[in-house]
Amino acid sequence: MNSPQVEYITRKSAVLSTSSMDCLSDVSTINLTVGCAHGCLYCYTQGYSSYPGNSVVQVYDSLPQQLENELNKKRRLPRRVYFSPSSDLFQPIDGFADVTRQMLNILLERQIEVAFLTKGRIPDTVWSVLEKRPHLVFAQIGLITTNDAIRQIFEPNAAPVDVRLSQIRRLADCGVKTTVRLDPILPGLTDSDEEFDRLCQAVSPSVRSIAASVLFLRPVIYRFMKSRLEQSSIPSELQGKIEEMFSTYSHTERIQIRARNSIIESAPIELRRSIYERLTQRASKYGLSVHICGCKNPDLSSQRCLIAGTCNKESASTPTLFSIEDN
Repeated sequence: MNSPQVEYITRKSAVLSTSSMDCLSDVSTINLTVGCAHGCLYCYTQGYSSYPGNSVVQVYDSLPQQLENELNKKRRLPRRVYFSPSSDLFQPIDGFADVTRQMLNILLERQIEVAFLTKGRIPDTVWSVLEKRPHLVFAQIGLITTNDAIRQIFEPNAAPVDVRLSQIRRLADCGVKTTVRLDPILPGLTDSDEEFDRLCQAVSPSVRSIAASVLFLRPVIYRFMKSRLEQSSIPSELQGKIEEMFSTYSHTERIQIRARNSIIESAPIELRRSIYERLTQRASKYGLSVHICGCKNPDLSSQRCLIAGTCNKESASTPTLFSIEDN
């Protein structure tokens, strides 16, 4: 694990904010940091103007007290708060687990629902908070592969695959509404039928649905990823597959995702359609439904990916433009 440089900064704007993503339009969101210690090579935040760099994480200080003050001034409390994946709430930073625990406690003690997506290791001190009020918690565990060698390359400081699978089981067993987020799917690397089977088989005893999206890249993220991969030690059996993945993105399609002023470069539509069809077919063998994120695939799906759980105006049965019968 390469430990990042940690800087502490004061948040000058409100702790609770709104997201430009359509999937998060119904909830308040919280960012705990700028940048993330997990160091995922594909992370979209690398394209943000505020991104502090690959080896730096800026941690907001005094957040629990700021959140307390903010909630005390509100005439109406939010129904649900989502911890933004731009800054995973379970990062391997000294002392960070205590901040996360306090933030969750503040919200849950007020009967405010919390939702999060994480690729990190949930600390022991936080489990007791989640298990005390599981009916108020919506959890997504990010899992791009069951191959930990691939995970180590693309998510160097995130939790190992076996830890995440264990967390999925524990969350579901204690009554937390839990789903798996297969995002991003890496074309040519993690999109084989065999890989889909392994992943679906591993999670199907604990969850009933998977949210999925194929990797999208902005030019700056493409350059960052390629540069960092060139500096990495990659097993020979994976080198060809990674080269195949990059060749896919030499023929990208520019589409506007459902967020303010966001243009992305995505894999060709027919490739994405084929991947989603195969994933849906494999998942159905294990009793799993698949939600294709319409925010990132507006040309294929009208679904929301339920990243913050099901909201009042949204349900898992929302009509979709994508189906495996589209051929």
